[in-house]
Amino acid sequence: MAKLPWNKFYNTHHQRICVSLQFTDYKKGSKLVSGKTIPTPNQVVAALTKELRLEGDYTLKSFNDGKVQVVMISNQNDVQKIVNQVQCGPQKVGDGQPCSVTMVGIVEMQKHISIATQLGLF
Repeated sequence: MAKLPWNKFYNTHHQRICVSLQFTDYKKGSKLVSGKTIPTPNQVVAALTKELRLEGDYTLKSFNDGKVQVVMISNQNDVQKIVNQVQCGPQKVGDGQPCSVTMVGIVEMQKHISIATQLGLF
């Protein structure tokens, strides 16, 4: 469906599922040996959600200087699409603030570069 602003999504959807992607090794302005700048976690996640053609509404927000990207999703099928790409850990039940359920994925630098390359960000 549509990417919505964070607050609009939060106020519209009562069933909210979060996928928290933690880019543990990312440093702003990091470059490959070739000299190419590594895309930011936000660029990678924005491109990934677009590429996956999510069916339901969703929103994105950055935390911790951009190292943590949270995708808040309304559709369980969309969660599975992201989980299949990033290999997230098990679901953790939340208190609904902001998410009913959260899944966490650790994206180390090698995976970060791999996803960015697959998405054509280099």
